[in-house]
Amino acid sequence: MPSFRDDLFIKARLCRSGMRVQVRGIPMYYETYGDGPPLLLLHGGMSCLDTFRCQIADLSKHFCVILAERPGHGHTPDRPGPFTYEEMAEDTIGLMQALKIPKAQMIGYSDGANLIIPLALKKPEMIEKFISVGGNFHFNGLLKPFQDELLNPPEEDDEHEAAFTDRNYEKYSPDGPAHFEVVWKKIKELWLKHPAYTQQDLMSIKTPALIMAGDQDVISLEHTAQFQQALVYAQLCIVPGTTHGLLKEKPEIVNKILLDFLLNPFPFPEEEKQ
Repeated sequence: MPSFRDDLFIKARLCRSGMRVQVRGIPMYYETYGDGPPLLLLHGGMSCLDTFRCQIADLSKHFCVILAERPGHGHTPDRPGPFTYEEMAEDTIGLMQALKIPKAQMIGYSDGANLIIPLALKKPEMIEKFISVGGNFHFNGLLKPFQDELLNPPEEDDEHEAAFTDRNYEKYSPDGPAHFEVVWKKIKELWLKHPAYTQQDLMSIKTPALIMAGDQDVISLEHTAQFQQALVYAQLCIVPGTTHGLLKEKPEIVNKILLDFLLNPFPFPEEEKQ
């Protein structure tokens, strides 16, 4: 018998769509599942839309779920230059414009969560609500051991590399397996130096948000709490017994929390409702 996770993965892939749309000069790969209001799922760094394989089936019962793969990830080719969260935000804007989506709810995981910050700062009218899963607003939110391993990875340690990279890169990428080293280098530079927002920056974001992380995440709990506290309208959720991989580790719990936030009105303070 397949496990709960495997069953969701099987269900999600039965109707894999595999479409492409031109976004800022790049043929961006995306898939859609379900019907209803639009919900963008923004994958993590060195990953692909399979990030959300344990969420697609549940979320697509209520939403038109849209999953796109950013340049250098999954089926989408890389573009020259470094990765930045601001560029990722521009790509997300371009995707929404190409698909004629004026506004949507969003769930971002890790890098996908971080790109929502510049998007919310520049185009708040395009985001109805957002959920940050394992996101950080400043690179110093990463635990020091994680940063140290990025700077000085253990020699001949394939397991370390696999922990943060997409095992399907060779299978999916149109750039070929040799380009993997280029993308991995750009990702490490991104994680060690970005994002670099302040709590003061976050205070200007008025979009309702849920800040979620694992209690053993690579993002410190203090930083995650500061993230939530700096936002004007935000809730905090720490999932017990999980790491940065909480989406796959406890999908039953996580999916219920995601849907509760997405489907219900945000509880604005009474003075804001008037």
